[in-house]
Amino acid sequence: MESRHPHPASSFPGNDWHRRLFQSVPDSLLVTRARDGRIMDMNSRFLDTMGYTREELVGRNTLDLGFWISRPTAKP
Repeated sequence: MESRHPHPASSFPGNDWHRRLFQSVPDSLLVTRARDGRIMDMNSRFLDTMGYTREELVGRNTLDLGFWISRPTAKP
């Protein structure tokens, strides 16, 4: 599901509770756009685990970064 917001996790409209929940989950979370793999947001755990900064990832493509061996074959 694609959000109308350019960076869904970082722009929860008027609700800081969602942002705090997203950041406090103990698992690595990465939010991507299904149609093209564009990285929209991630939590701190993902950054710590993968060794990237937010600036290095937001707007990039998961395929270009080597997160996939080849383009996924799943259809939305």
